[in-house]
Amino acid sequence: MAVDDYGAEPWRTDGTTAGTAMLRDIRWGSTSSSPQNLTAVGTDVFFTAITQGVGRELWVTDGTTAGTVLLADAWPGEISSGPAELVAWQGRLWFAALTPTAGNELWSSDGTPAGTALAIDVRPGAAGIGPRELTPLGTSLLFTGADANGRELWTTDGTLAGTSRLVDLQPGSASSTPTDLTVAGNRVFFVADFPGVGRELGVTDGTPAGTLLVTDLRAGSSGSDVAQIVALGSLGVLFAADDGIHGQELWFSDGTAAGTLLLADIAPGAAGASIVSPTPDASGAYALFGANDGVRGQELWVTDGTAAGTQLLFDIEPGAGSSAPQRFVAALGGVAFTCNPVATGDELWVSDGTPAGTRLVVDLRAGLTGSSPRELTAFGSELLYAADGGSGRELWRSNGSVTGTFQVADLATDGGDSSPADFVEINGRLWFTADDLANGGEPWLTDGTPTNTVLFLDLAPGRFGSFPREPVVVASGDLLFSANDGTRGRELWRTDLTATGTSLVADLWPGGLASSPHELVPFAQGALFGATDRTEGIEPWFSDGTGAGTVMLPLRPGPGNSNPTGFTSLGAVAVFFADDGAHGQEPWATDGTPGGTIPLADIWAGTISSSPRSPVRLGNDLLFSANSPTNGRELWITDGTPVGTRMLVDLRPGSLSSGVDLLVADGTFVWFTANDGVHGEELWRTDGTAAGTTLVADITPGVNGTNIAELVTAGSVLFFVAADDQSGNELWFSDGTAAGTRRIVDLAPGPLDGVALGSLTALGTAARVAFAGFDGTDGMQLFTSDGVTITRAGRIGASAARGAAAIDDIRALGSSILFVCNDGTLGRELWVYSLSGSGVAFSQNYGRGCFGTGFVVPAIAAGGGLPALGNAAFTIDLSGALPSSLAVVNLGFGPTAQLVGFCRILTAAPIIPLATVALDPAGTASVPLPIPNDPGLVGIGLYAQWAIADPGGALFNLAALSDGLQLLLGY
Repeated sequence: MAVDDYGAEPWRTDGTTAGTAMLRDIRWGSTSSSPQNLTAVGTDVFFTAITQGVGRELWVTDGTTAGTVLLADAWPGEISSGPAELVAWQGRLWFAALTPTAGNELWSSDGTPAGTALAIDVRPGAAGIGPRELTPLGTSLLFTGADANGRELWTTDGTLAGTSRLVDLQPGSASSTPTDLTVAGNRVFFVADFPGVGRELGVTDGTPAGTLLVTDLRAGSSGSDVAQIVALGSLGVLFAADDGIHGQELWFSDGTAAGTLLLADIAPGAAGASIVSPTPDASGAYALFGANDGVRGQELWVTDGTAAGTQLLFDIEPGAGSSAPQRFVAALGGVAFTCNPVATGDELWVSDGTPAGTRLVVDLRAGLTGSSPRELTAFGSELLYAADGGSGRELWRSNGSVTGTFQVADLATDGGDSSPADFVEINGRLWFTADDLANGGEPWLTDGTPTNTVLFLDLAPGRFGSFPREPVVVASGDLLFSANDGTRGRELWRTDLTATGTSLVADLWPGGLASSPHELVPFAQGALFGATDRTEGIEPWFSDGTGAGTVMLPLRPGPGNSNPTGFTSLGAVAVFFADDGAHGQEPWATDGTPGGTIPLADIWAGTISSSPRSPVRLGNDLLFSANSPTNGRELWITDGTPVGTRMLVDLRPGSLSSGVDLLVADGTFVWFTANDGVHGEELWRTDGTAAGTTLVADITPGVNGTNIAELVTAGSVLFFVAADDQSGNELWFSDGTAAGTRRIVDLAPGPLDGVALGSLTALGTAARVAFAGFDGTDGMQLFTSDGVTITRAGRIGASAARGAAAIDDIRALGSSILFVCNDGTLGRELWVYSLSGSGVAFSQNYGRGCFGTGFVVPAIAAGGGLPALGNAAFTIDLSGALPSSLAVVNLGFGPTAQLVGFCRILTAAPIIPLATVALDPAGTASVPLPIPNDPGLVGIGLYAQWAIADPGGALFNLAALSDGLQLLLGY
């Protein structure tokens, strides 16, 4: 099941809101593990899912978080074994999986890792037999497999000796390609290419002699296009077929030629009736299907397997229009289905096989739109399904009545994201962009406490915001950034962190069109960046923070783009990469003036680019990776002059590349990854000389190397993320020696990834980092490491199954870590973690309120200071509510965003209602919440929301709701 914040993950439900929960965030974070092929075996449910570090593999669950586990990484590493064709047989799960040594073969599992293994290697070697359509038939398991005799029917008793081709229907290497294996009684019906007759219906009792063509419905070799086979009890099967005379119509077969008959020529002539999904009820007494007789459109039909009992059941959309019944499932005492008549739109219906017993269950979304029910699943005597009742696609439950149809849970909650981004530290504070839902995306400032987290300036008044981007601190101490004030497009701005000192630097593309300054990098007394004006394409620019001092450094005259990137200051000059239209993308240098902007080297001569990347400064030099026709991609160095630009070392001599990448500097060395052709991809470092360029450690001996994904320097040491032959992506440490290069801990044991790529962040200049990761228990969490141990920073998430949906933009600010986190309830917001564990009290608003009379949304606020221990004056205040009405503030110990009607309840149960109060004529109120002076309360979180009696309120015309208030008790 898919939930917005976490993607598609496995869930469980007992049909109640309280009993509906995510089992586990398998592919932790917002990316989906996409569970598929759910198959019950006893009390366990097997399924396949995609996991960091292992790809799509086999999982099992007993319905608990602890009991939801990976069973096997059949193809080790990120490559998937792609388990498929899951089926329960003889108390075990049987399935097909692909491995590098055995190919695609039959596997089996008892639900434990030790009991999950290759069961039968029918075709030794890497080719495999490719089992498909595994179908139990008594003590045998039938399937299709491919070997030198083509794809044919096979049978097994669960042993290699008892596994053989059942019959070679197409003798020799040609394939009969059996499909649609369907059990009816003690036989299996199927479709295959029979010699001389084409693709027709076959049947087998599991023996070679009992495997045969039922009948040649369409005389000759063209076949009758048999499809949609379904068992009608144990007597035979229904199916759609075209005999060449009647078009596609509904047929029945008992497995004999004489017992195979056309049930009805619903649409006379060769056009056929377009049969849709014949589906029996639970007893097999009748089946419903969709068909088009050419007069009444696609409508609901019924059959009992006889010609006399096959007829139009209900013309739901009278006349020539179609109601298009489909998605049939045996449930609700008959067959449930969806259909789409004009009056109601796509909604849920049910039928007991009679006209009188065929009805709309509920018009869940009144009007023409429809709720579009999907994933219809029988649930005891009831039905579970997904539908959009107006709050997005959610889980619903029905007993077949209007009053017994209800939404089970609002899984995709809307926390009202503020989406903080574009962080930069300035004078001990953090500048960032956030959207408070009132002013749009605007610049904010914080010192790491909620009290001092404030909107700096509303540059574009109104709801849409200016959305400042890429802020950089320049030599003067001012901040340069790009923003859109709503009238002049995205342009260059400057601020000294005062309202009067904030102004537009230059409107490079005059009017409402944007020059879009980007890749701002401090240089000299200003900044370099890329931008475009009305006459030139994207070119390098320099600005000293004034309009007069903002100039283009043109490389490619005219509308073509030189696309400058990688600006890096080397003091008097800066190096960058650009394409002047004649030499491809190559290194350039500039002193900030047009005349002082020069090419450094045409590494790959002519218009082909050397594609330089990963520039890092080491002393007065710049090191980077570049590609040449004679040396491949290797390590280069420049001092900002043409004569000082050269290849530093050819780690893999000749035209083959060592693939130098991921360059990072610590002030003394540059660390990087490379493959010298002997050790595979491994960790290297250099002091800027050829002699001082050395392999740090051969982590995985041999030519295969180590999968190194991310490097971060902290002080004079390196932290990096790598996957070796024993673990997934985990945190490693190096002091520059082979002995001092080690995995710190296998955080997510075995092949699972323990570190979220892109999150590794150095904390100041000390040898300490923070990152988002997974320890195998609580989904994505925030961790820190000093290179010796890894420590989890508290716990994020509403349950043990989840953790965070996202953690990114990690920043150190004094003794705190600021980061952007989506906890799955509140959306993307700014979080803080204190490295000192100081327990500072704070309060902050979250979520969205629900309007009252006049469409005004009441606002909650903290009064009387912070919720600090001993603060007897602390209050929870309300404003903007219906004057002289009544209100109550509800208190809880956790947040939620549960949808009720069109409003969000923001405090999780159990809810404690504080005193009901009368509002004053201004629509304000205040409830005291004195904080005891008890150290045992430090760190306790409280969540509050006001509910106001209001006949004009959006909550069923009964009430309005405020936004939420989060409190953390502390000092």
